[in-house]
Amino acid sequence: MSQALIYARTTVQSSMSGWLLNGLAYRLAGLAFATVLPAAFWVVVAASIANAVGVTIAASALVAVGAVIALFLGSVCAPIILKSEEI
Repeated sequence: MSQALIYARTTVQSSMSGWLLNGLAYRLAGLAFATVLPAAFWVVVAASIANAVGVTIAASALVAVGAVIALFLGSVCAPIILKSEEI
């Protein structure tokens, strides 16, 4: 590897030593996926079952159920996903 490429690589690595390199962005994205996707899944399941039975559930109720599921999963998953590896 040429000296210029080694210098450029070292410069980029040292400039990214902030929160992105430590993985906080990836952990926050993982937390978002771990909370929003299951909440959306269960809202779709509940709406589908209610539709199959012939019951109509209000959109506000579905949004509330999804928000409660996402908040619960966030409160459970956040300490696990966001824990610092430096401690």
